Amino acid sequence: MVLLQYIGGASGFLTYLLFAFILYKKSEIFNQNFTTWVLCGIIDIFMTITTADGNFWLSLAYGIGSFIVAWVIWYKQKEFLISKWDMIIAIIILFICLPSYFCFGKNIAIIAGITASIISFIPQIRETAHYPRKTPIIIYFLFLISDISSSFGGRDYSIKEISYGIAETGLSIIIIFLVVYNRTRK
Repeated sequence: MVLLQYIGGASGFLTYLLFAFILYKKSEIFNQNFTTWVLCGIIDIFMTITTADGNFWLSLAYGIGSFIVAWVIWYKQKEFLISKWDMIIAIIILFICLPSYFCFGKNIAIIAGITASIISFIPQIRETAHYPRKTPIIIYFLFLISDISSSFGGRDYSIKEISYGIAETGLSIIIIFLVVYNRTRK
């Protein structure tokens, strides 16, 4: 089962590389924000640190991949925008996630990190609901495969083993559902 952790991490990283390549070639099609991806990378690296003695390959791959995507966005757009949501996520990371790790331990920090990850995804969910054609659905199917592999790769059912993969699985399913629903409805 631990092999699924490695498969989830490797396929997640390869999906990010594919996403970065697509953004590099067709950045005008997808509306992406540099700051959002940097903050997602920070959250994912935070999750890697808090789950370092467990199932951390998916969050590590997603963290590195988020920074690669952020770099491609910056390279193509040459702009640095900070939205209201980005500020909220930065405050959550700075004042909730980090202190929770040092004051309350890893399990509370994992919950705080997952909460920050879910909140950081709200703008993408909203964007997908309004403009489903601007969301690369194949990328989210590939993320879903990585998320599920990582979730099943946990050594047990503890919070450090499966919670991040399950949270990311839920987010991928929401995005895929919104794309399919809104594309077939219009």
